[in-house]
This record gives sequence, C-alpha cells and structure tokens, in this order.
Amino acid sequence: MFDAGCGWRLYRRGRGLLRWPETLRKLTFGREFNEPIQGILWPPSLEEVRFGASFNQPIQDIVWPVCLQRLTIGHYFDQPVDIDWPETLRQLTFGHCFDQRVDAVKWPSSLQELVFGAFFNQPIDGVLWPLSLRHLALTGFFKHAIGNGAGWPSSLRRLTIGQNFIQPIATVSWPPLMEELTLGTFFNQPIDAVVWPVSLQCLSFGSSFNQPLDNVSWPALLQRLCFGRAFNQPIDGTSWPSSLQQLTFGQEFNQSITGVVWPHSLQRLKFGDRFDQRIDDVTWPDSLQEVCFGGYSTSESRECCGHPRWND
Repeated sequence: MFDAGCGWRLYRRGRGLLRWPETLRKLTFGREFNEPIQGILWPPSLEEVRFGASFNQPIQDIVWPVCLQRLTIGHYFDQPVDIDWPETLRQLTFGHCFDQRVDAVKWPSSLQELVFGAFFNQPIDGVLWPLSLRHLALTGFFKHAIGNGAGWPSSLRRLTIGQNFIQPIATVSWPPLMEELTLGTFFNQPIDAVVWPVSLQCLSFGSSFNQPLDNVSWPALLQRLCFGRAFNQPIDGTSWPSSLQQLTFGQEFNQSITGVVWPHSLQRLKFGDRFDQRIDDVTWPDSLQEVCFGGYSTSESRECCGHPRWND
C-alpha cells in the first residue's frame, strides 16, 4: 500500500519523474488531499484506490488503472458520476456527502458491491443497475419509494436500506435471489401483505419497527430474524418459518411467550433488557442451543445479517 497524502506534492512538482513500484496494488490518498487527478499515469498493477475525506474533484475524463477493482471516494465528494467507469471495477463506495442523480449512470458490468453514503437521497426508479451487482446499500437519508420501478438486478443478494426510509413495501417486487434485507431505523410499515423473495435468509428491522406479526407470511428459507428496540407485539399467534435458526428481540419487547410455538430448527434466541415474563411453562424447541436475556443491543443490522456476538 502507498499513502499519497504527503507524497502528492512531489508528484505535482515533478509529474513526469515519479515512478510507481511495479508491484503496487493499493493506493491511499490522505484525509486532506483535494487535487485534480486528471492526467495521472496510474501503475498498471493497481487494484484499489482510496480517496480521503476532503477529496471533491471532478472525475470525468479520468483514465483509471486497467486492473482497478475497488474504489472508495471520501466523505465530501459530491460530483457527477455519469462517467466511463473501469470495466474491472467490483466494489464502489461513496462517502457521506454524495447526492447526485444516478439514473443516467452506466455502471461497469463487473460491479458487485455499490454503497451510497449518508446524504444520498435520489430516486432509483429507472436506474440501470449492472447485472453483476450483489450488494446495494442505500444508507442514511434515502427515503424514496422502491416499488416496481426500481428494477432490481436479478443478481442482487443483499439489500441495505438506511435509517430514514419509511415507505410502504407491500407492493415491492424484490430481487428473486435476494438473501439478506436490512430495513433501517425509522421504518415502521405493515408487513402482513409483503411477498418476500423465497430465497431470503436474513431479515433485519430497525429501531422503530413495531407492527403486528400474526398474518405475516415469512419466506420459507428464512434463517435469521432480528427486531429492533421498539418492537413489542404479541407473538403467541405468530407462525414462524420452520427454517428459522436465530431470533432476536429488542430492548422494549416484553410479551408473554407461554404458548408460543417455536420453530423446530431454532438454535439461538435473544430477548432484550426489559423482557420480564414467566418462562417456567415455556415449551422450548429441542434444537435450541443458546438463550440470552438482556445485555445486548440489536439496533445495528450487522448483528443480525453479519456475525453476531452473543456473549461478549
């Protein structure tokens, strides 16, 4: 890795003199770097470029490294991106301030992961997503509808929708092969009419979600289900999917679990700090390996669809 935070001034003074190492794979520009990058002769071996927080320069007419796979653009970047992206790019991450329209962008056909930052709030209806895309993150302020016009790529496996999203999802046509869905902090819409993708394995609701579950039709392959802080609905009439292995309730949940028919595959069960109900007459599933009562926050979606730490 080469950090160009300081070395850039040498490059600017003697542009034709700098010789990149032939083995260079990763190049990081430091936090204060904010210089034009047109005309840079990138080393052909370069696979990853990272621009720091202050970078906010146009990126049109850039001749990118021929092997570039990962590109991260820092917090203050907010420039148009309808450019010629490198055809080898697999991972693209924008920082907090990026909020440009993307409906005319031609994404590289190799792109697998696309992450938008906190301020991104542009409509996505009509966006031509690459057919290679596997993970899309619409984080932070994004709050546009994601109905049938979203046109998800069939390749999408993981969808993360940020904290300000409050739109109904009953009419959404989900990607047919999606495995993970994270709904952010303020989402609190009914889900009893939602047709989930049959391939969904992990479903995570944010801090505000508090809707009834009695008539919900869960996806048949669901393995991990997480509810956030506010959820406090009765579950004695809930029909859980038989595939469910991990079930997490948030801090406010305090409902009776007597008579609950747990899924026979359930291995991990987590209750929040305020749970205070009788458990002496609960019929636990034979598959259960771990039960936790309190002491662990479930507000972050990565604790459900990522790698949970149960007894830290």
